[in-house]
Amino acid sequence: RDRLLVLSTTITNQNHRTVLSGTGKVKVLSVKKSTRNTIANKKPVAIVTGGSGGIGRAISLTLAKNGYNVVVNYRNNKYQAERLVSLINGLGAGKATAVKADISTLEGSSFLCEQTLKTFDSIYLLVNNASPAINSKAFENSDWDDMQSQIDVQVKGAYYMCKSVVPHMAKVGSGCIVNISSQVVESQPTVGWTGYAMAKGALKTFSNYMAAELGVKGIRVNCVAPGMCETPLIGDISEKVQLMTARQTPLRRIADPQDVADSVVYLASDSASFVTGVSLPINGGLAIR
Repeated sequence: RDRLLVLSTTITNQNHRTVLSGTGKVKVLSVKKSTRNTIANKKPVAIVTGGSGGIGRAISLTLAKNGYNVVVNYRNNKYQAERLVSLINGLGAGKATAVKADISTLEGSSFLCEQTLKTFDSIYLLVNNASPAINSKAFENSDWDDMQSQIDVQVKGAYYMCKSVVPHMAKVGSGCIVNISSQVVESQPTVGWTGYAMAKGALKTFSNYMAAELGVKGIRVNCVAPGMCETPLIGDISEKVQLMTARQTPLRRIADPQDVADSVVYLASDSASFVTGVSLPINGGLAIR
């Protein structure tokens, strides 16, 4: 009942004479069984930043098909966001709403969080997907503003969004954050992509540290790291380079936004309830470790 062990100790020398003896009591700790981080709501709520185009669109749509209520965040393209919301609501699965907010500011992130809670009353999943155009530049033609524009959205935006949603996730003891990183962090550097790669590298490091710190609160934090993906983001990459990349990939194609979306759904699901602090590579085997 008291979970005590009484230990009796006798120490003898080489002549078998007792040189020390005694008893001691040791408390045996009871290990509390941990609970799994699961989706508590039948209709979990997801925020997808930059959720209306390219990868964000695929993520928003796929989450809705899997029963999520989705907040599609956008900054400029209201028409595109509202079209996506109309499509999602027409599916009859999860519901969706569009919220304009500049997540690179604390005011914008707080507003997005407040609107989500006002509409759906909870937040289970945050997908930090917003990313500016790569804007490839040689180092000698670049300046710090090129670096800062990437960091402001991808790193500062993710930081502010986490500051806004984590208190609500922690309150219920359950939540999931998925940051969209990139294969550029893991593979051979692409000349001219310095600012983009710096931001993605910082985002991955931020994810690791948040996973370590927030796990005790029941919040899981992971990355999805796509390789070259068929989105407008690669519009400046020549068709020849895209074809060469596909040929060098064991699965002989570049990524599709749906590949990324399916990975996000997995990391947010109960099937990944014991997965945190990982970066899931979606690159068709292009970078095998």
